[in-house]
Amino acid sequence: MQLIRNYHDAEDITGDVFFQASQELEKFRGDSTFLTFLNGIAKYRCRNHWRSVGKQRKAMKALTDPSLAPEPPPTPPEILIRAEDHQRVKDTINKLEEPFRTAMDLRWLQGKSYKEIEEIMDCPIGTVESRLDRGFEQFQKLLKENSDDV
Repeated sequence: MQLIRNYHDAEDITGDVFFQASQELEKFRGDSTFLTFLNGIAKYRCRNHWRSVGKQRKAMKALTDPSLAPEPPPTPPEILIRAEDHQRVKDTINKLEEPFRTAMDLRWLQGKSYKEIEEIMDCPIGTVESRLDRGFEQFQKLLKENSDDV
């Protein structure tokens, strides 16, 4: 009872322990006392109970914690804004100088990894990083210029 802290769970586990002991009696070799054998089964059952309780608590927290709730699907206006933002990003990337345009397109629009960009552009990973950094600087500058025009 001390390990479980819930009378009904402790009763269930006690029943499970004696049932499992009766099922595994032929495995008892007599190297230790029967109490040691029984205690081993009880520890195993208690450990499993605590794991199960932990999983249940996590599941309950997920149901009650709003920060863990799934995001609602976007509304039509949000979808439109995202599409407009995506188009704006695409247009701005297309205004970049080469080879920054290609690096930014591969990374941001196509979702390629640095390794993939390295292979596609046939240049060292350090060059990829440099082109992305400089491309991002140009990108920010162009966005700022375009927003000043609006």
